[in-house]
Amino acid sequence: MIQNKSLPYFLLLAVLLPFCAHSEVNVTDPAPQKNPDWKVLSGQGCSSSKEFVTTLEFLRSWDQTPLLDASSQNIALQVAEGCTGAAARFVRAFEMMAKVGVTPANSIPLAVKLSQKSDGYLHSFVTLFENAYSKERLDLDLWTSLRLAQRWSLDTAAPPEVISATYNQFVAFCLDSGEVEYSKPQCAEWSSKWLAVAEKFQRDVFGSFERLFHFLIDHQEAGFTLAKSLTLTHEVLSYHPDAEENFRTAYVYALKQDGLAGTKETAVNMGLKLAGLTNPEQISLAKRADESAKSIQSKIKTALKNPAKNDDASVGGTTQAAQDSEMRLKNPKVEGTNSLAQKTPRQTTKSAKKDLSKVPNRLPANQKKE
Repeated sequence: MIQNKSLPYFLLLAVLLPFCAHSEVNVTDPAPQKNPDWKVLSGQGCSSSKEFVTTLEFLRSWDQTPLLDASSQNIALQVAEGCTGAAARFVRAFEMMAKVGVTPANSIPLAVKLSQKSDGYLHSFVTLFENAYSKERLDLDLWTSLRLAQRWSLDTAAPPEVISATYNQFVAFCLDSGEVEYSKPQCAEWSSKWLAVAEKFQRDVFGSFERLFHFLIDHQEAGFTLAKSLTLTHEVLSYHPDAEENFRTAYVYALKQDGLAGTKETAVNMGLKLAGLTNPEQISLAKRADESAKSIQSKIKTALKNPAKNDDASVGGTTQAAQDSEMRLKNPKVEGTNSLAQKTPRQTTKSAKKDLSKVPNRLPANQKKE
């Protein structure tokens, strides 16, 4: 018999269980964007047949460039490997590229790759391509735009949402803010440099860029030119996205009279030095490089002081082996030099004739001449 003190617990279960049994988590994109095995980690089964049939029927209906059914089936099977939603991703990527004139031979392999990624990668690809190709944005040619989109959506380990957000913000800043005097091709190149920084640290760096850029160009104690501000900002944030705060703090302190009482140049140098210490991994690498350099310098100094103890003859003198070789050249009678190869051609010929004269002219009596 159930005791009274346990009754409320079972009553609570009786109320909650029906809701728990029917509750579902509705996830539009189950992919953890950073993990390539998102299909497995999501814990949900794949609607592979649906993806196969949808893709195959789409390819069969594509009348502009008909494909052999065997080829279409093979493509559909590859798309089905992309799990739930793969067919929709394939169709969207394929149609977008077909719209701008990319042939199926070039668009299908790329669309298949995108179908096997999560929705985030497709979104990143489309964002990058549209920014690059649109006449209102960067106005790059078709193939440059495609290469750029593929490089920064499929061929990077950075999360797709980081890449698309970073590119959107830097392109908008370059084209729309009025603060940067770059042409469209220059904006494309400049924005790609910031994508490399975002890729390196796996995070969006635009916020750090904006704060440091405006400090360098607007702050009364800085007031650098546009070109200098852009160069310094990239140099600082290449150390780490959080390096901008270290740079600003060090720069201001270095200029203060009760700080380091330095000039703008010395303040920049101090800021860069401390910005470079933001990343703990960078500090470790710098220490190892410094220790390695000191070790090499120590070995060179030792070699210069004691050249005879070194096996190599490259530092401070000749080795014993080199001295012996030189002595043999000067004095042929030294041991080991009276070989046949060291005699003159005339001496060799005479010696050979002398040796041949010792060969008997007659055969032994017990052998008959044939």
